[in-house]
Amino acid sequence: MLSFTETGRSTFINLYSDRLEFISLGGLILGLSLETAMLGASQPRNEKLANIFYHVKLIEA
Repeated sequence: MLSFTETGRSTFINLYSDRLEFISLGGLILGLSLETAMLGASQPRNEKLANIFYHVKLIEA
């Protein structure tokens, strides 16, 4: 069973012909609860990477 309290795990990057997936098995960002995440809230771990993806329209705000 996946625990959202575990930290220190690897991030996996999967490249497909139609998408790029980042999978982080670590815990939630400090200050982000499971309840707010389930409502659609998100908090990037890497602000610079998220900003680049946002500007090239690979992610939404």
